[in-house]
Amino acid sequence: LVDEEDSGALLRNVRVERELRLGGTLDPGRILPEGREGTARARLTGLLGPISLGVRSGLVSGFFREELEPDWTRQLGLRSVEGFTEVDGVLASTLVDRRTVNVGSGLRLPASLFVNLNLQDQSTAFRDRRSERDGRLRSWPDLRVGASGLPLPAEWEGTLERVSFTSGLQRVREETRFAGGQPPRQRDDLRIPLEFVTEWAGGISARYRGTLVRGDGVDPTGSTERKESEHGFSVETRLRPGGALRSAMTGDFRLSVQAQFSRREDCRVTRADLGCVPFRESRGRSLGVTANTVVSGVEVGARASVVDRQSFTAFEAGRTQVQVGIWGRMEVSSGPLGRLSPDASPFQP
Repeated sequence: LVDEEDSGALLRNVRVERELRLGGTLDPGRILPEGREGTARARLTGLLGPISLGVRSGLVSGFFREELEPDWTRQLGLRSVEGFTEVDGVLASTLVDRRTVNVGSGLRLPASLFVNLNLQDQSTAFRDRRSERDGRLRSWPDLRVGASGLPLPAEWEGTLERVSFTSGLQRVREETRFAGGQPPRQRDDLRIPLEFVTEWAGGISARYRGTLVRGDGVDPTGSTERKESEHGFSVETRLRPGGALRSAMTGDFRLSVQAQFSRREDCRVTRADLGCVPFRESRGRSLGVTANTVVSGVEVGARASVVDRQSFTAFEAGRTQVQVGIWGRMEVSSGPLGRLSPDASPFQP
C-alpha cells in the first residue's frame, strides 16, 4: 500500500515557444510621383530598389520535471522574459530569447547590374541553471554586386545564352559575454563570396560558387586567426532523348557533376616571437554525379559520390566515403473522396 500523502505529484515537462515576425517592403519607384521620361526624378525612381525591413522575436522556455501549473498567460506566450524565467519560485531549466532585425535595399543599374546593401543584427540571451550568457551577431556591411544577365557579343548568339555573376563583401562580428565577470569571446570575420553562372545552348549550364574568409578572434586563452576557403563547381545538362527512347522517357534526361573543395586553418597568436602557431587544420574534397529522368510516369535516378575529409590537428587523420544510391518515385492520383456519402465505404464499388 502507498500512502497518498507520500506519493507526491506527477512530475512533468513544460515547454513554451513564442515567435513574432514582422516584415514590410517599400518600393520608392511606386510611391514617388512619376516624372517625365529622362528627368532626374524619373531616373531616381528607376534606380532605387525596394527597401525591406524584417523583425523577428522568438523565445523558448522549458521547465524540466518540476511540479508546476503554468497559467493561461504563459500558455499563450503573453509574459515578458522574466515571466518565463521563473514560475512559482522554480527556475527554468533552459531559456533562449532571440531578436533579429534585417534591413536591406539596393540600386538597379543598366545592363542588369545591381548593388544591394544589407544589415542583420541579432541578439540572443541564454539562461539555464548552470550558466548565463548573452550573445550578439552583427553582419555589416553586407554588400552584394552583380549582374543577372551580362550583354553578350552578337557573334556568341546560339552558343552562349546567358552569363551572370554575384560577388561582394561581408563583415561578421560576434560577441559572447558570460555572467560572473568571465572574459568575453569575440570573433571578427571578413567574407568574400563569388558566384559565376553560364548557360550554353543545348541545355548546358556551369556554375562556380566560392567563399574566402579571413578572421580573428579573442577568447580566455588569447588571440586566434583563421583562414577558410570553399570552392564548388557544377555542370548540368538536360537532354531530350530521341528515337526509341523518346516514347519511353516522358521527361528530360538530367545529368549533373558536382565537385567541392574546402580548407580551414586556425592558429594562435603567441607572445613569443613564433608568429601564429597552427592548432587546427582540416581539408575536404568531394565529387558526385547525379542522373535522373521520368520513365513511363515514374521518376528514377541514381547518384554516386566520393567524399574525402582530412584533419591535421594533433595528428593526421581522415576518412574516405564512397556512396552509391538509386531511387524511384511514382505518383498516383485518385478521384475526390468528398463525393462519397457519410455512410458509404470507399472499398465498395
